[in-house]
Amino acid sequence: MKRVLILLVGAMLMAGLVGCGYDGHKAAANAERDAAWAGKPRPQMMEFAGKDKRGNDVIYVAGSASSAETVKKGGKFKNHVVMLNAGPKGEKLVFEADSKTFIERFLIEDYEAKHNVKLH
Repeated sequence: MKRVLILLVGAMLMAGLVGCGYDGHKAAANAERDAAWAGKPRPQMMEFAGKDKRGNDVIYVAGSASSAETVKKGGKFKNHVVMLNAGPKGEKLVFEADSKTFIERFLIEDYEAKHNVKLH
């Protein structure tokens, strides 16, 4: 009986019916992000409202003061991630992004924590 119980629990763990909620893909992405930022200070999220070309409300989320100033003066982020209708009032969210440093992952994580939401 003990063996059957052990086999049953093992099968349930393998099937994902019980367990710790570990997500291998998310862990790998976080490890990659953390490696890119090793020894560097974590970016500070700067959030500010604006309008896009069509006059729609947009919330910009920058990771550096220089990027924030560029966008406030009418410029654009070099790279960005857009989430439509994801703001508190349905605004478009625009996060600064970088394929080498993965800054968007920090900014999205910080935005989610600040606003108590899950974006992705």
